[in-house]
Amino acid sequence: MKNLFLFLVLALGITSCQSKKTDAKLAQNLNGKWQLVEQKIGIGSTDTPWRKVENGTVLTFKADQSFTDRDHPQCQTGKYKMEANQFTLSYNCSDYKEALSHSYELKDGFLYTQPLTLVCTDGCDYKYQKITN
Repeated sequence: MKNLFLFLVLALGITSCQSKKTDAKLAQNLNGKWQLVEQKIGIGSTDTPWRKVENGTVLTFKADQSFTDRDHPQCQTGKYKMEANQFTLSYNCSDYKEALSHSYELKDGFLYTQPLTLVCTDGCDYKYQKITN
C-alpha cells in the first residue's frame, strides 16, 4: 500500500513538472507582437468566411507574463496566464474586472484565437500574424 501511495505521489509530481514546462514553452512561442489580420464573426451561418482586417489590433505578449493590447485605448496593459490551449488576459484597470479567456492554436506562423468568456453564439474566430519577437 505504501508503494502504491509513493507511486501516485511521484506520478503526480512528474505530471505537474511536465505541465509547467509545457506551459513555459507555449508562453515562449506566444511571446512577441501579434497583429490581427483576419476574422470570422458568425452571422447565423456555420460557413462564415475569413475577412481581412486592415490595421488590425496588436497584442504584445512579454516573457514576464505581461501584455499590451492596443484594442482598448483606456486600458492597454495587464498580465496573462497560460494553461494548455488557452490564455487568460487580466487587465490592470478597474473598468475590466473580469479576466478574458481565449482558446488558441499556433499554426503555420499564425495565432488563431476564440474568446471563451464572451458570448459569440455563431462563432468568433481571430487570426493574428506575428510581426516581431
